Amino acid sequence: MSEYEAGEGLSNLAARQLLAEHGPNRLPEPRQRGVLETFLRQFLSPFIYILIIAAVVALAVGQIPSTVFIVAVLLINAVIGTIQEYSAQRSASALRQLVKGNIHVIRDGTAQVVDTDEIVPGDLVLLFPGDKVPADIRLQSSQNLAVDESLLTGESMAVTKNAEAVVATDASLDERFNECFAGSIVTHGRAQGRVTRTGIHTEIGNIAAHIGGRRVSEPPLIIRIRRFTYKVAAAIVVAIILLVGLMLLRGGYAFDDMILMSIGLAVSTIPEG
Repeated sequence: MSEYEAGEGLSNLAARQLLAEHGPNRLPEPRQRGVLETFLRQFLSPFIYILIIAAVVALAVGQIPSTVFIVAVLLINAVIGTIQEYSAQRSASALRQLVKGNIHVIRDGTAQVVDTDEIVPGDLVLLFPGDKVPADIRLQSSQNLAVDESLLTGESMAVTKNAEAVVATDASLDERFNECFAGSIVTHGRAQGRVTRTGIHTEIGNIAAHIGGRRVSEPPLIIRIRRFTYKVAAAIVVAIILLVGLMLLRGGYAFDDMILMSIGLAVSTIPEG
């Protein structure tokens, strides 16, 4: 019988070997953009390009107040976007802290307290009220166990867990009552269970990888929004050309007036404006 099948904890030697094989029980570190890079990214939009062109034209014809106003709009928009994106990055990084801490395990036949980074598949974990579940665990025994899984399922109430529950192999996450998942919190009761997945292979690891990983393709909604943005930007350019053309046909408009009306049209039709 292997140590996994024996119903006892791993030996410290086996745990070290498994740790070398599977790596530390950590979530992936998301790539963090610098503040300057995040700030500059706020200017990558057709709407912004039009506003920049409008600011340059206003400056060229000596309309300093219009130039200052447009530049102020661009900067305020970029600052707000930077703050929002930076906050989102910090939220993604906070996921890594959800499995940090210490946990009780049985190794070499005795209960030990180890760092959650050292948890490996096959470890026999003891759960007590207030513990953060360090990895995905299949329960072997439980006593009045309830776990807060709101982070994973959105369920505000603690979920009752039972090691003897019969669960279908294709059951959804919120119906797997004989398992506990990394990042959830034990609200009351006790349990003992075997670690099945650690690190990026856990349910919360999948979420963290999805948030922090590079996409092969963009989500359909983002693609549609970008297409819509280009269409609106093109419509604005066409509208400005038509406006200038009509003013030229009617005559009586000074060049500066035509420029100012074109700038006004560009600014007023753009959300940032």
